[in-house]
Amino acid sequence: MSEVPSFSSNDIESWLKDQTSSILTPVQAQAQKLQNDMHDAIQSFADVGKMLVDNSSKEIEKRNMRTYNRARAMN
Repeated sequence: MSEVPSFSSNDIESWLKDQTSSILTPVQAQAQKLQNDMHDAIQSFADVGKMLVDNSSKEIEKRNMRTYNRARAMN
């Protein structure tokens, strides 16, 4: 009969890290880069949206009829 080998959790964890680190490290680095790029793009989009709302609010306060209707439609 064959014996079932016994391993400790620490041995399995270190073996698994050794086996997968060469594959997962570049993938994790690329994923982190993409996440940072998306965060920057979303932040930029939010900043532009805030700027547009602020500018339209200023136009509403000025009561400039030419741009008033456009600004009011935006808000």
